[in-house]
Amino acid sequence: MLISFVIPTYNYGHYITHCLDSILEQGRSDFEIIVVDDGSSDNTRSIIGDYARNHADVKIRYLHQVNKGPSAARNVGATQARGEYVWFVDADDRLVAGALDHVNAAIETFGNPAFIFGSHVYVNEKGKKTTRFASDIGIDRNKNFRRFIRKKVSGISIGSLVVRQDVFGTLCFPEGIHNNEDNIFFGHLLATRQGCSCRNILVEKIGHKDSLRYNDRSIKETGLTVDRLFDDWLLNDKQMSLRNIYLSDNYYALFRTRYRNNEYKEALLFYRKSIVANPFQLFRVHRFKQAVRCFVKNLAVKTS
Repeated sequence: MLISFVIPTYNYGHYITHCLDSILEQGRSDFEIIVVDDGSSDNTRSIIGDYARNHADVKIRYLHQVNKGPSAARNVGATQARGEYVWFVDADDRLVAGALDHVNAAIETFGNPAFIFGSHVYVNEKGKKTTRFASDIGIDRNKNFRRFIRKKVSGISIGSLVVRQDVFGTLCFPEGIHNNEDNIFFGHLLATRQGCSCRNILVEKIGHKDSLRYNDRSIKETGLTVDRLFDDWLLNDKQMSLRNIYLSDNYYALFRTRYRNNEYKEALLFYRKSIVANPFQLFRVHRFKQAVRCFVKNLAVKTS
């Protein structure tokens, strides 16, 4: 068996049927599906039971655990997988027709790479579709990691990522983090393993209010996220030297979010942290001008 699909789910019974159908409609049966129920209280168990009975030609396995988060669920699924490769899919994702054939072809063409990622389509709540094509990656892992840190590697996402099962002997999804935990895993893959990308679209990522996870907890976890990504047990010195650049860019992203929400005082605090982490940010003219505008608007609020 070449592919094990791993689907973590938490009270997503109303979405998972579309996900399962999209896998089962690939026109093949040489794979298994592992659904890891992360402590759901809805009808997920009965749904998976029905699918297992109605699709006896495909191995569908249901695993249940107390709620530990998606990273823990993915790790459990990966360690239980019997396939040579693990394809991570979220419960609200939908594979496109022919996706499995594209991945099988890439595995054969590139000679059993450690991972493969393809392009994906993001569908927002209004139905608007945006295609995010997979970037090419080379054999220089330091360069791949640097491009990832500078947000120049596109396409890689849960749903479009397939990982060789033996990778999980040393790497795993970070547990105890509630935002951007998949990015940490992506970074470790690019920094330590030789993989490839394919331009074919593999999955549709469905946006809805349940999937909006950006909140104040992500702000509090910024430092923890950076520390978990820049693990000196996994990364070499050249890769570790990028830590402050990444931290600074994360703080700037938080600055932009607060600025757009008209929270000017809080935004300026994050801009200041961005500069402290990487003083060269001062020479990013566009960012500096945006900070000046924020400063002026904050003064106007104070004096009004």
